[in-house]
Amino acid sequence: MKKFLTRVILNLFIVIALMIVTLLYAYYYSYRENRVPHIKYSSFHKGIGENDTIGLVLGSSHTFYGIDSKLLNGSVFNFASTSQSLMEDFSILKHIENPIERVIIPISYFSNWHYLYKAPIGGEKLRTIDYQSIYNIDYPAFLNMEDIWNFISELSKSILKQNTERFDKMGNLNGQCDSIGNEIMDAKEAFGRHNLGKDFNHLNPYLDSINMFCTKNKIELYLIVMPYTNQYRSYTRAGGFDLYLEQISEKYNNKNCRILDFRNQFEISDEPIMFRDADHLSFCGRSVFSKFLNKQIELTTSKSN
Repeated sequence: MKKFLTRVILNLFIVIALMIVTLLYAYYYSYRENRVPHIKYSSFHKGIGENDTIGLVLGSSHTFYGIDSKLLNGSVFNFASTSQSLMEDFSILKHIENPIERVIIPISYFSNWHYLYKAPIGGEKLRTIDYQSIYNIDYPAFLNMEDIWNFISELSKSILKQNTERFDKMGNLNGQCDSIGNEIMDAKEAFGRHNLGKDFNHLNPYLDSINMFCTKNKIELYLIVMPYTNQYRSYTRAGGFDLYLEQISEKYNNKNCRILDFRNQFEISDEPIMFRDADHLSFCGRSVFSKFLNKQIELTTSKSN
């Protein structure tokens, strides 16, 4: 009798757990339009005409926070998103039907993320649903128990968390220059988030795909290294980033693709207001840097002509 009751309770627990997960999924999908990839996809098709010639800012949180596309020449849409990989950048690029004149993508340790891990990691598995549903990205389907737990945990937090991020019609995160809330995160901790502890002697093959796509369609490609704080730069140098960037420059730096390194853009004295943390610009830094980036693009374009 005791074993029977134990089995009944266990089965009941499993059924309840499955019901909860099903409800979470249903609730999530009913509000998925509030997640960043969907917001940007919707904004793009509302704000950009079908035949408009455009520029694209792609990439992860560095360009998500660090570039205001309105300060760049032409009609430029910021399609960057936190933890967005080169695989997702390439998928977005292929799905844009507008004429594209220029693409801007950041280069960092994070650039090899999907290439090294073969699949999204941790809570980012949740966000891949958005990309799968919009861009038809085929991610590896296998999930172990830890993956499933992380997925459910992140899904729950996403549902409970109120989305406070709002974007303008060109995909830029809204915000004004204000030093309040900037927090210079410990550079070692920040570097640890992006240093995957893997072999960086091989470049992400999606760089090849993006470069070939841009060359074939006569799109200017800018691979840029965003500004970092002085301490963060020291960790990237020690970690071998200079050699990594050198390989990228040797392979891709040509008339169609330009490599621009802005790591040393700001003095140490400017860091408290220009950075939100060790490797992400604040709204002030974003404004200053975007204007400078625009001038550098103008300069390289005029030289090539």
